[in-house]
Amino acid sequence: MMPVMKPSPYVFPGLPESTVPLSANMFLYNYLQATGVSLRAIQELNRKKKIVEVRTVIMYVLREHFGMMDYEIGDILKKDRTTVCYHVNKMNTRLSVNDPMSLDYYNKALTILNRYSYEENH
Repeated sequence: MMPVMKPSPYVFPGLPESTVPLSANMFLYNYLQATGVSLRAIQELNRKKKIVEVRTVIMYVLREHFGMMDYEIGDILKKDRTTVCYHVNKMNTRLSVNDPMSLDYYNKALTILNRYSYEENH
């Protein structure tokens, strides 16, 4: 169960930008809220296009922007670390060729990331 957190200004337009640092869990909560997908759907074996895209972006952002290890992401999303590697590589490829659907979902994530201060770990 995810803790109750301050709503994202992206989800609720009009709220000022936050001065609270963005944690990986807070990003996950806000991104799921913004896309209308539940954490349970991300964790389950589900191949619906929207859910797969959201799952891929989450894995990519947690790895690339928050510097989390594959096994840590896998623990949160109840996936194997090799699955996380696959999704991160898939997202890298899609971003390099400017795939419109992937860019749309990734831009939603960037909107959330840009509203908060966070330390990018590389």
